[in-house]
Amino acid sequence: MVTAACKGSWCPVEDGHHAGWVHRHYIAALPDIEFCFTAAANRDGRILRAWPSPESRVLTGLPDKQCGIRPLPYEVKGWQKVRVEGWEGWLPRTALAHTGD
Repeated sequence: MVTAACKGSWCPVEDGHHAGWVHRHYIAALPDIEFCFTAAANRDGRILRAWPSPESRVLTGLPDKQCGIRPLPYEVKGWQKVRVEGWEGWLPRTALAHTGD
């Protein structure tokens, strides 16, 4: 997330865990879309993973009723890269329900 005005080509950013600067070439606007977990999302479907695989390293577990899950522009074989609660990682698409229009 960009946290203040850019200075030239560099922008101050924070990901919920780290802060620093990034060149504006690497910043893209995200669509105003949000997901929540489906009612059928099981425990494994609520685990945020480092890579799009059920064998990938676990980043964090998310609560049953988690919303505010923002999709990033990457999808791989049924996995969606997301940003949620300051984390970035991968969740199974089948666990996600779109909440907007």
